[in-house]
Amino acid sequence: MSEQVVTIPSENIPVNGETDHGKLYWAFRHTKEKITDLLRRHKILLLLMAGVVLITSLILRAAIHPYVMVLRTRIFLVVLGAPLFYMLWQMLFHGSWKRRILTTMITIPLLYGALRWGEAIHEYLALYWRYVTITPEKFEQVSLVMASIASVSAASVILHYLKKSSWKRRLATCGITIPLLAGAIYWRAEIIDFWWKSHLTYIQVELEELLLTGHERIQPLHSIYSLANEKMDQNESPSIPDTVRIGKEYRWTMAVEPTYAHRALSGVHELFNVSVTTPSPDFSKEGSRVEVDFPTGEGLLFGRNSFTATIKTLSLWWRYWNYEPTDVAYVTDENGEWVQLVSLVRWKGIFFPRPEFGGVQVIRQISTQYEKENKIPNFLEFISQDISLMLFGVGEWIPPEEIGKHTFLVGQNVLPQMVSRYIGNSFRFQNGFFAPFPLSHKGDIRIPDLLDDINPQPFATFFYLPDREGALCHYLSLEPYDPDKQGTNTSLFIPTDGSGPIYVYKHFRKGRDLLGVSTIATKVMDSKKLYNWEKHRPVEHRPFIKLIDGKPRFFWLTTIVTKKDDETIEAETSGTEKIPNLNRKFIAGANPEIALTDGVTGEPIWVDPAALQTWVEELEKHFQH
Repeated sequence: MSEQVVTIPSENIPVNGETDHGKLYWAFRHTKEKITDLLRRHKILLLLMAGVVLITSLILRAAIHPYVMVLRTRIFLVVLGAPLFYMLWQMLFHGSWKRRILTTMITIPLLYGALRWGEAIHEYLALYWRYVTITPEKFEQVSLVMASIASVSAASVILHYLKKSSWKRRLATCGITIPLLAGAIYWRAEIIDFWWKSHLTYIQVELEELLLTGHERIQPLHSIYSLANEKMDQNESPSIPDTVRIGKEYRWTMAVEPTYAHRALSGVHELFNVSVTTPSPDFSKEGSRVEVDFPTGEGLLFGRNSFTATIKTLSLWWRYWNYEPTDVAYVTDENGEWVQLVSLVRWKGIFFPRPEFGGVQVIRQISTQYEKENKIPNFLEFISQDISLMLFGVGEWIPPEEIGKHTFLVGQNVLPQMVSRYIGNSFRFQNGFFAPFPLSHKGDIRIPDLLDDINPQPFATFFYLPDREGALCHYLSLEPYDPDKQGTNTSLFIPTDGSGPIYVYKHFRKGRDLLGVSTIATKVMDSKKLYNWEKHRPVEHRPFIKLIDGKPRFFWLTTIVTKKDDETIEAETSGTEKIPNLNRKFIAGANPEIALTDGVTGEPIWVDPAALQTWVEELEKHFQH
């Protein structure tokens, strides 16, 4: 009898009529089978593990949120990269050698370009769409182009489908398409209006005259911080100051936050509250400190951090994927009670998302009746509050459309600076789609940032608006793209409560040349040649616009500060915890020197900081000579 040879089939040989596959396919298939078998044999254990992972993700959702925002704001790159990686897959594992070579020649250059210039292209298109959404005529033009492209594409697909379909499918397609087309034509006005309202969130209004300023702040932001820091106890640190409206006054407010390990265990129990118009703010306990009891703070840790607590209140199905907290401020509400405001950015749009005002999170004080009566905290309530903060966060969300219903938020400084800067950068397209193009830059602009200033643009300044009472606005001075050209191209005034239009004054169209903010420091230094400018610096040049001889005249208000050397800073901070995002390089005197630089002539006029009410009179006398 002859021997029978038994051949054991290889795992990659076709079985049961299957076509041959590569090693990667079989690796994936075997892995899938093992996972399926594991799930079948250990159901309860895996369910418990899944529950632990889910609960952990919910607890740590604030830590995960920044990565979600990175993906959310770059969805265009994901959509662009997916086809390229698919082509790369086809190149490696499918097709003949000729097809693979051709795919390689196409894919690798595209992939290289996407990795190198994808971010810049995405930013370019997103900024253009931002500018379109604040410019009615541009929005209408782009909308018509997009509608035309969409209509032609849809018609091509439908015609192609009808050619290859049976008469029944053709009849069904016509039965669906024709009513939709008729409805779109009949309700076109309503559709256009809906499209308009859902995208045109702000409208720019071009001004004929500059807006006048009021409630001028004497001290720059970093000096307020430095002066407050000098009054701190060893376990305290001030937060970054904010210019806010308290009743009919405009004040600097900042939290007195704990340092070291106390940042994870304690809340905010004191605030500083000083007038923006005073040259010599009083930071003593009798002068400006206010007792409060907030569970969260901007510089605190873990669940007590204001941003972390706000993220944990975001609904997982929508707001978690589109909103992020940015700034923290302290104001009083309608009843005179102090509240903490966390400003929110909403990323609107799918492929080219843009930052817009997302409302505010109002966090109220938590003092209980027991604590007020007994002057000591209730331990059980203290533990329950921490658990609630860790799991659910704290605060009440007020969306942008409801800001007007709360008088303490009207005219308030709650608009995130990120939103204002994005709007300012979008004006690079005011001369057309190709204005910022690398080989053109025709009419291109930039936001000049001053290296020695801790407080970059925009500046929160009070302006008298044309269609409402005066309010705080973010002011942006936009200069030409070329750094050698330092005139002010455009001035932007953006109300900081997120309402109303964006006011625009285009100097280049008015023929009224104005010195840019980046030139002012040298003008001020040149007017006082005997100063030791290595020790002193003119900083934070903000607008000062007043009626001089019946016409608005633009000045730059500059404060002179003393610059600390590195040895002084090291001696002051030696052995202390370094608090991030705070600067101790500058300090202004109790009566700082003030220069008003004429925006047209560049001539600085030095004024008395303690006599704000006489400045206009001094300027009028100066220009009469």
